[in-house]
Amino acid sequence: MRKTNRKKGGTNQINSLEVMTRERILKMQILESEGFIRFLYDNKSKHYIIFNGKYNASFYSKFYQTAERYFKHLISQ
Repeated sequence: MRKTNRKKGGTNQINSLEVMTRERILKMQILESEGFIRFLYDNKSKHYIIFNGKYNASFYSKFYQTAERYFKHLISQ
């Protein structure tokens, strides 16, 4: 049986984003904000982040359109 080494592309970037601290959020660029919900861009990981401060939940996307659609979905509720 042959072993194959596979690289997991991009998983290290997502794992480093799992811990959202106040300092980390303040370093991100705020694109939009509505109430408790913030639309952020992280220069370090190159991801768009939707952060819901009320529930301390976050959504990550590499694509602007996907993140914007989710942000609009959250603020329309």
